[in-house]
Amino acid sequence: MTIKDTILEFVNLVFLVILVGFCIFFFISGDNFEKFTVLMKSLVPVSFFGILLLIKTKINRHQIRKRKEENNMDITLRLTYFDRLKTDFVVFSLPMVVLLIPILFTKKIDTPDMLQALAAFAIFYFWQKFLFKKEY
Repeated sequence: MTIKDTILEFVNLVFLVILVGFCIFFFISGDNFEKFTVLMKSLVPVSFFGILLLIKTKINRHQIRKRKEENNMDITLRLTYFDRLKTDFVVFSLPMVVLLIPILFTKKIDTPDMLQALAAFAIFYFWQKFLFKKEY
């Protein structure tokens, strides 16, 4: 482990300790335990994806370290125009899928549902533009 990795792990640990300390102080001494139970119920889905992100980040750091030792930091992709058409299909169908979920469960679409679909579309659209901007 390099000094940079150690410092990064230390900063993560300090942030976690401060966050836990703040939560203990806010929820216990502030007599907000009801808010704590609601928050914990809401964070279950987010924490699932957060844990997956942490695991993937740890794996990626190991791969980056290995590639740096091999002096091989480039990735080469060979994509066809058909691959680009497939990504266009996914990008433009994503908002429809996001809006289909509330239609199936509540039979209506609200403003937050529209904002979620718009946010998902915008993020994915600009990511695709960023990736395909690099084509020669």
